[in-house]
Amino acid sequence: MVKSSCSDSSLISLTGLTSCSSSSSSSSGCSCDSSSSSSPYYSSSCYYTNSSSSCSSSSSSSSSCFTYTSDSCSSSSSCTNSSCSSYDCKCNCKCDPKLVCVKPCKDTCKRLACNWKKCKHVLCANKEIMVMLNFIKNKLLAVQPNVDVRHVADYSVQGNIHWLEHFVDTLFCVLRKNNSLNCIKFKDCKVKNDDDCQVSDRLYVIKVKFSNGHKKCTRTYVLNFNWTRLTGNNANSYNGILDTVVSQINTYVTELQAQNTSPFLGC
Repeated sequence: MVKSSCSDSSLISLTGLTSCSSSSSSSSGCSCDSSSSSSPYYSSSCYYTNSSSSCSSSSSSSSSCFTYTSDSCSSSSSCTNSSCSSYDCKCNCKCDPKLVCVKPCKDTCKRLACNWKKCKHVLCANKEIMVMLNFIKNKLLAVQPNVDVRHVADYSVQGNIHWLEHFVDTLFCVLRKNNSLNCIKFKDCKVKNDDDCQVSDRLYVIKVKFSNGHKKCTRTYVLNFNWTRLTGNNANSYNGILDTVVSQINTYVTELQAQNTSPFLGC
């Protein structure tokens, strides 16, 4: 369960490019060497390739162009000199004349830009919280093969729990030493069990603080290792407890992703 003292929000960008190629044959033409490096440039409503290449007489020539998905293009290349200089060979794309573009609404774009500006501090914080949570999740998944080869049945239940909790403690130690988290500050608390002589659940409480403009925000994330739900002293049982924590983290991450998208869904 996550608690937050302020509302959150993020930017999502979607781009889709596809390549189309065409070939044409001629009795006396020239071909452009496609092995040379090229970079796409945008001109009007079509993409073309700007490359420096050489041409020689051959029976066929080919060229390629990049367009948005669902666009159709035709291309041709021509060469008048025996040696082509830069820009001589191009893909001249002509988009489908049946397509009618809808003009973008400037007011909508302006409103979205305003929403992003208001939410940029929260977006940055959400991004770093997801980095932190995904780090813990990935390590909990990565340690499970070690549980399989440990022969946990040769150890006591308490011994296996202490072994795994020591691993989790090191994860938080790494996070505390991480200097790449600039937008958030966090503190972790390992809740002390009332009776260490018996198997009991372990709580790890993470408190995250960040600035949202002139306001200070605080969130709390709880990771619960339900050791009392162990079904046996075997690897599958311990890995099952780790998987429940991974499921908790996935829920938190999904909520953060939704918050980062909501400012751009409109009113």
